[in-house]
Amino acid sequence: MQALKQAVAYESKPKYLPKEVFASALTSKFMLEVPLQYFQNALSTYQKIMKLDAVSSNVKSTLTTYSTKVPELKENRTHFAKTDQFDKVGRWNYRLLWNTFAIQLSKQVSNDLELRWV
Repeated sequence: MQALKQAVAYESKPKYLPKEVFASALTSKFMLEVPLQYFQNALSTYQKIMKLDAVSSNVKSTLTTYSTKVPELKENRTHFAKTDQFDKVGRWNYRLLWNTFAIQLSKQVSNDLELRWV
């Protein structure tokens, strides 16, 4: 995921990579973001993909199937749990689907921190 983020470098259109490579990197990034529950990032990536000419209509159709499920989660405020790890310097970030969430501390001694979106 990190390599794909760096490859597309927060761009909306290819600047450094060839069109086909840029489109492929964005598509791969989207296909990782959905199962990893990076939903807000997936929506942003999907919008970039739909604006590219280098992506075939078959690929766009397949991605649309996945992308419709994310707004459903957002609209229905479906609860989900997100498991992730801190980076090497102790940071973690996540783009929220909603503006609210809850932090729930475990009653047991643990190194885990549980966030619940409400």
